[in-house]
Amino acid sequence: TFIEQHPSPVRAMLIPEQSRPLTDTYLDYLVAKAGNRIPLVDIKHNAWSMLRESWTYPHDQPHLLHRLKERRSAFLFVRRRSVGDQIVSTHLAIRTGKWGGGITRQDVAQLGPIEMSISEVEREARAISRAESLIAEFIERYPRKLHLEYEDLFVDSAIRTDVWEKIAALTGIG
Repeated sequence: TFIEQHPSPVRAMLIPEQSRPLTDTYLDYLVAKAGNRIPLVDIKHNAWSMLRESWTYPHDQPHLLHRLKERRSAFLFVRRRSVGDQIVSTHLAIRTGKWGGGITRQDVAQLGPIEMSISEVEREARAISRAESLIAEFIERYPRKLHLEYEDLFVDSAIRTDVWEKIAALTGIG
């Protein structure tokens, strides 16, 4: 696997001379692993900050994003209309250890209430908004993107036909 060949990718990301070739090696690895399929890299808005080189500003475009754009990658920019739902979803995932779905009503019932102060909710909402706005700014003029809202993606746990058609048109898959 990639990690076996590159056991310290986080350390390498801190050094520009190492992070740039490592980024390309990783993207090449994903393409090779995908075979005749299109690799999908799912990066949450709050994770981009982990993917930047040292000696860059928090508002600089991450190198990985730059390389993906150079490779003419397609971007699905997904955000939630309800920041409150996103905050609750994040806290449920933290408490259950289940990320990307899979949290059941039984999980929620066992957890009990999630308690947060108003100032914590406000801080988290601002952070979400700022992270989304920054990534949106980075891809604003980039042509191969699709803006989607999470609440509009699925119907009865299946991707909506109209959404799939937009994704297929953007990526060339059918």
